[in-house]
Amino acid sequence: MKRWRALLIAAVLLLPASAAAASDSVEVRLFPVTFVINNQAKEPGREEAVFNHNGRVYVPIRFVSESLGARVDYDAKERKVVIGNSNVFQAEYVKVGDRIAGMEVVHADLTESDSEYLGTVHFKGSALITGTFLYETINPIHEELFQFFVDEASLERIPMMSHDTRTQWFAFSNLSEAKKMFGIVDDAEVATGRAAVVIDDFRIRYDYKEVYNTARLVEAFLKTANGA
Repeated sequence: MKRWRALLIAAVLLLPASAAAASDSVEVRLFPVTFVINNQAKEPGREEAVFNHNGRVYVPIRFVSESLGARVDYDAKERKVVIGNSNVFQAEYVKVGDRIAGMEVVHADLTESDSEYLGTVHFKGSALITGTFLYETINPIHEELFQFFVDEASLERIPMMSHDTRTQWFAFSNLSEAKKMFGIVDDAEVATGRAAVVIDDFRIRYDYKEVYNTARLVEAFLKTANGA
């Protein structure tokens, strides 16, 4: 009798812990489906399972978000999922190997300062963008500077830090080659116009000092007055 009483007491003592564990788990069923996103059929991979629970479908957030052109980051420490535009990233999560706006992060050197991150991020990968170019030899800070101001329609094609509110422009890092591609003669003081360019080696340089982003010009397509 004492033995059964001891077992009963042990079972009662274990019950709250078991009930608590059960409250953190649910029963789900695999729910294989095909996604049609923007009229395009997409099949999730084997590691991207879809579940059904109580008549609701639960989907892999990264698969769906990235299929819609969004970027997903996960903060394991804060247990926080961050979803944003595919080209906009939060500096605290960026790491070498990430792909942002089709470019790969090959180097990141950022330091937290108040609510911002200062430093540089280097990307590899080409992008075709449109905008306005400005070459000048009488720049008040630099003796010679070749700038490219990105059109709003092309902003999604270049990586941007979420806290970077600057006007998006960059300087060509291969200045001499860029001048030749644009047909700018050596004695020119100012040249400006509209163009489409292919760039690579994009570098974000964000600091409190006077710094700017840079990119290596690969190709340039000038636009004439009639848009050709």
